[in-house]
Amino acid sequence: MVSTLYLVPEWFLNLSLIFQLLLTIISLGIGIVSLRINSYCKSREYKLFGAGFILIALSYVFWTGLNLFVLTRIREGVEALELTTIATIGAVMLYTYFLLFIIGLITLTYLNLDIKGIRAYLLLVALGILPVILSTEKALAFFIITALLILFMTTHYLRVYQKKKTVNRLMTLSAFALLFISRIDYFYSNTNHIHYVLGHSIEIIAYLLLLINLVLAMKKASNPQKRVRNKKK
Repeated sequence: MVSTLYLVPEWFLNLSLIFQLLLTIISLGIGIVSLRINSYCKSREYKLFGAGFILIALSYVFWTGLNLFVLTRIREGVEALELTTIATIGAVMLYTYFLLFIIGLITLTYLNLDIKGIRAYLLLVALGILPVILSTEKALAFFIITALLILFMTTHYLRVYQKKKTVNRLMTLSAFALLFISRIDYFYSNTNHIHYVLGHSIEIIAYLLLLINLVLAMKKASNPQKRVRNKKK
């Protein structure tokens, strides 16, 4: 059975490449800023959040490489990127993107669970990547798993926001809600390339919200007086 990842018009592949570069830069920025905050306050939350987005950024590096690879193979105005027609190098890039992205999301999910320990984390990783490895429809399995993981995090941050309604919590909730919407939109990208465009656009907006939120948090964390006041509270 043929497994199709996206339906992408040739004119959009160049723009898609720009989108992928933006996603790489922004997600890397999220990871770096989060780890920087962790250096100030030594928080498990920021440490894992940063590690998760570093993995996601690395996954986008491979996805960008795959787009560059496909650009050299386009012959007509519109072509489907079919897993079975991509050469070995392209397939390796694609599956590496799948695995790194899933592990990145699992790291973020693990952060929000009431369990700790490397064994629990490795179990979650195994449960996340095995369906993709074993599935004959790897792209579909990838989208379902990532959508479920993001949905879980969206509901988690919704509960967090309901407990205490602050601007930064609302921004985090909005970002993950947008990420979930982008996942749903990608499901329809093989029937209409507009969904591919919308999915990337929504994803970039979501990451920007997270980056802005973290930059604001870093400014507070880097201020010694504010850190002292927060500890007193």
